[in-house]
Amino acid sequence: MARVRPELYEDLLHDNAGAHTVTVAQQFLTKKGVTQLSHSPYSPDLGPTDYFAFPRLKFVMMGIHATIEDTQKSVTAKLEAFPASEFNKAMNKLQYCANERICVNGDYFE
Repeated sequence: MARVRPELYEDLLHDNAGAHTVTVAQQFLTKKGVTQLSHSPYSPDLGPTDYFAFPRLKFVMMGIHATIEDTQKSVTAKLEAFPASEFNKAMNKLQYCANERICVNGDYFE
């Protein structure tokens, strides 16, 4: 990412998954000067994939029953075909929803 989009390399939004919080990952991010932006302890509605990937993948994969390898290939192809403008729109929506959550001090709302 640093080579392709260096302007986006300073911040990383992650969901506290084990792969993100393991010591070696934390040390690497600290060494690279990456600011980590974490989700609230439980906020599945703020997952970036909820706004971008999953709804589209769910629609195109509906009714397809294949092997794990076929599924991986199909999902990869679908993700690579998504236009950058759609991804940007999803990230703007995520930012809007995160700001709403901040305004209510993390309380749940519909």
